[in-house]
Amino acid sequence: MLQNRRSVLLVHLILGCFFFSCSRSPQNKAELLAYVNDPANGLTKNTQMDGVKISLAYRPKQLAPSWRTTVSGRPCCFLLGLSKNNKELLRQLSYNEYSDLVQILSFRISDFIALVPDGKKPVSPMTCYFLQTYGTTTANQVLIVFDERDLERCRRFKILIKEFGLNIGSLCFEFEQKDITAISTLKITS
Repeated sequence: MLQNRRSVLLVHLILGCFFFSCSRSPQNKAELLAYVNDPANGLTKNTQMDGVKISLAYRPKQLAPSWRTTVSGRPCCFLLGLSKNNKELLRQLSYNEYSDLVQILSFRISDFIALVPDGKKPVSPMTCYFLQTYGTTTANQVLIVFDERDLERCRRFKILIKEFGLNIGSLCFEFEQKDITAISTLKITS
């Protein structure tokens, strides 16, 4: 009787672990965005320096804007966010700082960014787009586009961002390729 009770308890424990450990995959764009933005899933990295919050998030193809087809190669997108006090960072700077950083973010930010796959030679972005939001969001954003082929056959990679005028120093964000691969094949509905 005691042996039978242990067996039943063990079966319930195994089934409980199985059902609670399996979470369903994102089914639509809203669920996918929530999944990507959850740092526990390894696709969004955050750091804070001198009150400035810097985030870097992978943007899967399913969330990429329609213009991505105009970029040659196979685009792999990341979204860089810059904020302070949960507001766009640039709006909180002096006029001269604002002007200088708008110029850098709009035209030269790609000179400060590199992807380093598994300790190999750094790769520059294909392009970067500073997204003008005019104070309507909680962070200034830069879309960074790399060629997906630069990530082939690597297990992990770093995205390095050199100091570009915020006086916070250089930044390093590490990603695991398996986290990106896990969502790249999902079929997402609108």
